[in-house]
Amino acid sequence: MSIPANSLTAPAARDILGVRVDATSYPDATDRIVRWAGQDESRYVCVCTVTNILEAYDDRAYHKAMRRADL
Repeated sequence: MSIPANSLTAPAARDILGVRVDATSYPDATDRIVRWAGQDESRYVCVCTVTNILEAYDDRAYHKAMRRADL
């Protein structure tokens, strides 16, 4: 799946214990990351697990860092 050149809409997302979790797939996420790199855009991507969500729930600084991610 390739992201059209004129489309940078954010994927659908869900809030889980206060952390935004993007509903994406590996192909979609990869396309976005490759496109950002190709455009020399500096982006912040978090790959999260249940453990990361729980840690963010307990640690406000970590929670803030997770919420600031582009994906």
